[in-house]
Amino acid sequence: MTSSDADWLDGVAEAFPVGARVRGLVQARHPFGVFVALDDDPDIRAIVEINNYRPDGEPVSPERLPEIGVHLQAVVIDHTTFNRQVRLRVAPIDASE
Repeated sequence: MTSSDADWLDGVAEAFPVGARVRGLVQARHPFGVFVALDDDPDIRAIVEINNYRPDGEPVSPERLPEIGVHLQAVVIDHTTFNRQVRLRVAPIDASE
């Protein structure tokens, strides 16, 4: 990992820690998932991969991914220096959280 990647990771992990709830706008839709512009920092590249998009708790087909322009609420599950992405999950909120 380069020092630039490490700096990016430190900054993103502080601003969007794993477990944080975020909101964002779907900007691109692909069979593998959607790219989201986070409301708190639209320059951060965030992704919800199809296996992490389960709004009803069940897997969905690519046709059921949200359309471009839809706002999502999600949880941060990871940060990857490859492509500098924040990975998100959309799932029912656990009442115990």
